[in-house]
Amino acid sequence: MDRKITNKSFNLWNYYFVENGLKTKVCQNFILNLYQFSKKRLQTMREKIRKGLVPIDNRGSHDNHKKINIKIWVDLYEFLSNIPSKPSHYKTPKIDKLFFNESNLCINTIFNRFNEFYFEKNNIHLNISYKSFYNYFKVNCNYGFKTLQIDKCNTCCKYETKNLSLKEFEIHIQKINEFKILRQNLFNNNNTLCISFDYSANKPFPKLNCNKGFYSRAMFLYLFNVFIHKFNYNFMFHSIEGQYIKGSNSVCSYLYYVIDWLRFNINFDNFDTLVFISDNCGGQNKNINFIHFCQYISLLLDIKVIHIFPIVGHTYSICDTHFGSIGKKCKNLIIELPNDYLNIIKNMNKFAVISTAVLNYDIILNNLFNSLKNINISKLRRIDYSPYGRINYSYDYNVGLNTVNLLKFNIQYILNSLISVPNAPKGVINIKKIKDIYKLLDYLDDNKKQFYINYLQSFEI
Repeated sequence: MDRKITNKSFNLWNYYFVENGLKTKVCQNFILNLYQFSKKRLQTMREKIRKGLVPIDNRGSHDNHKKINIKIWVDLYEFLSNIPSKPSHYKTPKIDKLFFNESNLCINTIFNRFNEFYFEKNNIHLNISYKSFYNYFKVNCNYGFKTLQIDKCNTCCKYETKNLSLKEFEIHIQKINEFKILRQNLFNNNNTLCISFDYSANKPFPKLNCNKGFYSRAMFLYLFNVFIHKFNYNFMFHSIEGQYIKGSNSVCSYLYYVIDWLRFNINFDNFDTLVFISDNCGGQNKNINFIHFCQYISLLLDIKVIHIFPIVGHTYSICDTHFGSIGKKCKNLIIELPNDYLNIIKNMNKFAVISTAVLNYDIILNNLFNSLKNINISKLRRIDYSPYGRINYSYDYNVGLNTVNLLKFNIQYILNSLISVPNAPKGVINIKKIKDIYKLLDYLDDNKKQFYINYLQSFEI
């Protein structure tokens, strides 16, 4: 490598590759790729050559690094234990992280406070850098600064604000633990097949970054997740607002699709119990139509079916975990079409993304099964269905002693009546929402406009 002096304000460097005494001129990138070092290091070498210095490799010649006294970290754990903290509201056995109660705390604040604590205790100043403290805290300290503050349990919030007695709160915690124990026992039972399902929060589209998009109504994409625990099968059903009504018929239709698929892909003879785990939404999972549907599944598969409902605010559903991962992927993105959401979900390679027809189960099921009189469905915690048409219901997580016969007709007649179920009626879209969406078309290109025009034409304005 040599330097050619020119009349310009910068130096022109020439680079040579020597082989068998023969010098071959090469470019700068060849040198960088050959010796695998950065431009900055090359710049340092050129600077030394310009000054007449011989570049010397000093790597490995430094003294031993200064070791941090382990007593510092012992004092750190003592200091952290004195800061008020608590586990996350959605704590699971796999997550034991504690979160500081003070909302204004950060690692920098913790570092400054620990400096003061260490000086008061040992009468010497803390002799470590912020970077060393930060790296150790991140890797070794099981503390966090943010907790999930949305959709918390009402009872827990009342207790935190001292509007609930300790006795009432202990009863609440006991019910939560009963649900956790029952669910874990069902998961661990080799003869039990557990299925969790839930609807996601509605996904708005078009989601634009203009002012008009912020203040206008948007259409919704509905996502419904079904997860089979024993095999880790993961289904994501989707429909557009207005295509079908989001309710118990859609839940029954999607679940039937999954169960019908399982009938041809797994051996149900290996299981004696099918368990449904869902939230307490009355319009979707906790109503007479879905109770009739569960009884139908029990008759169809000739298997016992159990449906359990967690305490509100303590669902700990794996479906919520899936929706959370989708939400992170879609955060701060411009969404112009529902396919933008679906492409993101498909690229995650976690779900079988499916669109299927919603069937009108409630009309047929109501004619085939008895209604539940004098039973408060909204308070139920567990329902056991037998393949003979009788159910046991309970307001806690024990097997219910109350028994009801749901069958109006014999089992074969019921199964034959449900071979063909008509499609559910079409949903509706608010007229004001349709007008708002038409106003947003000015911010979309022609191809995307046409999707909305074609879809909304079928709705009366």
